[in-house]
Amino acid sequence: MRAGRFSFKFSGFAVDGNDDQYYLVGLGVMELLDSGKITGKQTSTITKLEGLGSKLIVTYPVLTGTYSFDADGTGVATITFTTPDQLLEGSFAFVTVGGDDRFWMTSTGAKIMSQQGILADEVVSGEAVRMVS
Repeated sequence: MRAGRFSFKFSGFAVDGNDDQYYLVGLGVMELLDSGKITGKQTSTITKLEGLGSKLIVTYPVLTGTYSFDADGTGVATITFTTPDQLLEGSFAFVTVGGDDRFWMTSTGAKIMSQQGILADEVVSGEAVRMVS
């Protein structure tokens, strides 16, 4: 995978400690650097799936992390998502699609670092596409 700037989108589901279920979506931009580092930002929206008191919550995390790709087009990443209220660390699997200008991703684990690293129960998948300079 060639380093570069990518736009991405994702969607998925999460469950909190009270077994409340949420749907989340988002989009953003990230830069994969030759050094194996990731930087970027995203807009995320989450809402509870049940209940009249549900409300839309929008956040704007800053992304930092590391990634690697193997010769067969598969890869992994660890990304930290930072907002003023929360620090989340996510693990992801990647696979390139038709060359190195696009890849799919899926979550493989998450921890809420701002809450003593408790595990976050979420399943997220998405796609990233190289941005033309």
